[in-house]
Amino acid sequence: MALSSEDDFFLTQVNPDLEKTGTIAFEVGGDVEVSEATLKASPGFWGTKATEIQLSE
Repeated sequence: MALSSEDDFFLTQVNPDLEKTGTIAFEVGGDVEVSEATLKASPGFWGTKATEIQLSE
């Protein structure tokens, strides 16, 4: 999957309370109902504050 440089924010710091929109590509099993799934993301390996992102197809 290729993204234009305008959409690429890989390894770019995003300040708290600011939104950044983009595309995350990953693979899930065939038995997963994506529209009912939630991605839990944390700020790093030792991060303590996580956020949940509602997925869609």
